[in-house]
Amino acid sequence: QNRQNAIFQQFCQFCIHTHIDLYMLNRHVAQHSLKHNQLAHALGKAAKGEPDQANLEEEFADCMAWLCTLANITGVDLEKAIQDKYFGADGGPKGEK
Repeated sequence: QNRQNAIFQQFCQFCIHTHIDLYMLNRHVAQHSLKHNQLAHALGKAAKGEPDQANLEEEFADCMAWLCTLANITGVDLEKAIQDKYFGADGGPKGEK
């Protein structure tokens, strides 16, 4: 009985921490999405001939910061991922600038 209670308590703690971790991750993803929308708006203004360089720089910086945060939270080595994808043995994705 005591062993079953201990296992149940461990399971509950796992569920609570997992739920909190997923909730926080979801909040970070939502914030990153918002930053992408703000960047898209700034890029749209630039495409219409109304560029605001300072705003573009700010929005790109925000997106990069949130991307690095998400990579860190999820345990992704972003530098390694970029190296593997773009500078790997196959030369990376093909395409143009």
